[in-house]
Amino acid sequence: MGYTYRVENKRSYESGFSGIGITAALSVVVLFSALGWQIKETVQQKSAATSYVAALTENDRNTTDEVWGASDENDMLLPGESALGVAILDEVVGRYVELHDQGVYTEEVGQSVATKMAETLVPAVPYRTYTSGDIKTDSDTSANSLKRYGDALRASLAPLRKNEQPEFEIFAYYIDTEDEKYLAQLKEIAGDYRAAANATAKIVVPADAVSEHVAILNAMEEFAATLDALAANATDPYASTALLRTYNQAESDMYLSFQALAGYYKQKNS
Repeated sequence: MGYTYRVENKRSYESGFSGIGITAALSVVVLFSALGWQIKETVQQKSAATSYVAALTENDRNTTDEVWGASDENDMLLPGESALGVAILDEVVGRYVELHDQGVYTEEVGQSVATKMAETLVPAVPYRTYTSGDIKTDSDTSANSLKRYGDALRASLAPLRKNEQPEFEIFAYYIDTEDEKYLAQLKEIAGDYRAAANATAKIVVPADAVSEHVAILNAMEEFAATLDALAANATDPYASTALLRTYNQAESDMYLSFQALAGYYKQKNS
């Protein structure tokens, strides 16, 4: 049950879901609530997730549009919907139909299936990736080389110091107010991450720091793409809620990559 199914049934969606569609949709809503995915509650539990970036740096729209933001198929979407959200709901409805066809559907079985689906629901966002072959290296791994590398990093990562507010909190403000200035802010920050990645990709890296360097480049690109995805899907509750897990993964990748770079510095200075 993909996008074709969704377009063919657009009229029925406008006039009202079928019984199984209502059951599936309500199950997703209840599911998100039961799992504690509400944005307001989650943001209260989160610390300033990007502080590690600011701490470390102190010492063209890309393929996201191709997937969720610039398709003619989006003309068929209803107000507030996104292609990602429709795909999520279609997947749940499709699984419910399968259960009915197999004659095993009950409310409890349906809820159990939806729960299991949600436990692994982490929508992938496309982003530019770097490899070691993209990096200019220096065979000199001495203290002087490390200092040059650190100075270059501080300069290339400067765009990340512009934002002192956790991105997740900015998204939560949008959910609270529906003020699109917060989405514009997320997009601007995504641009800052890409600018930092682009500048960082051009600096010369000590040969023994290449893996850590590539990791922070990819983490910044991943995080930028995730912020764009959140902004692009903010009006769709299914998509935006699911993307919170993607955000958490991207955030974790950012933390781990910069932590590994800090570990490299610590080892070199010990």
